[in-house]
Amino acid sequence: MEQTEIKLSTEEIAELSDLRNAYGEITARIGRLNLDKYAIEDSLADIESNIEQSKVMYKETIKKEQILVQTLNEKYGQGRIDLESGIFTPDTKS
Repeated sequence: MEQTEIKLSTEEIAELSDLRNAYGEITARIGRLNLDKYAIEDSLADIESNIEQSKVMYKETIKKEQILVQTLNEKYGQGRIDLESGIFTPDTKS
């Protein structure tokens, strides 16, 4: 069986070329979006790490506060401290 070649019309070639270009653009867009997603995920991982570090620092600060409060209570008793003036006012018991 002999194959005969058929020349496509200019419009058909243009349509096929447009489709090929569209696939290329879509593929490139998917690639760019995946790179954007990767960058966002990387940033999110950094944020999560910073949150965890901040939680540790928060817990350490609570411990320091508890130790300081205990030390001041042992030294001065129960009361209030005005940080602006540095004055300690003991609680009065009724």
